[in-house]
Amino acid sequence: MKKVISMVLTLALLFALSVPALATDGQALLSAPKVPAAGEAPTGALKGAGTTTVPYRTTKAQDDTTVSVTIYGTFDVNGYLDDTFYISAMAFNALAFSSSDKLYYVKNGSASVTGYVDGGRTMIVTQNFDVFSDNAFHSTTSVNAYFYFNKNTGSVSAQ
Repeated sequence: MKKVISMVLTLALLFALSVPALATDGQALLSAPKVPAAGEAPTGALKGAGTTTVPYRTTKAQDDTTVSVTIYGTFDVNGYLDDTFYISAMAFNALAFSSSDKLYYVKNGSASVTGYVDGGRTMIVTQNFDVFSDNAFHSTTSVNAYFYFNKNTGSVSAQ
């Protein structure tokens, strides 16, 4: 009986901590276009509970240069007793590669969730960059990634 009570309390605590991860915090739903991930299909798409890292790839034109940006979302997915899933933790990292050795991007802070679409199922993750040209600061820019979470299967994918 103690194990059952302990499990119920643990699940209640996990649920309470996980709600903000997919809540809209009272925001009106943001409208954002569906942006396909460039390159290969997302890796690590997982069914059910576990940890997965999903890359979102895109390119950005900057002056006469093309910058390839990949934002990696790492998600810890756990399940409820009713066989649905939730994200218990997430972290993001970004890499940028330039087609020019004279213009390049340097991360400015960490990527973070900046909004939701699709009723909170798709999160918008924004990474800010400082743009350098000829080794001098040029400007700032940002890149958005879109990660879709399916609570019925526990899968996370780049959109």
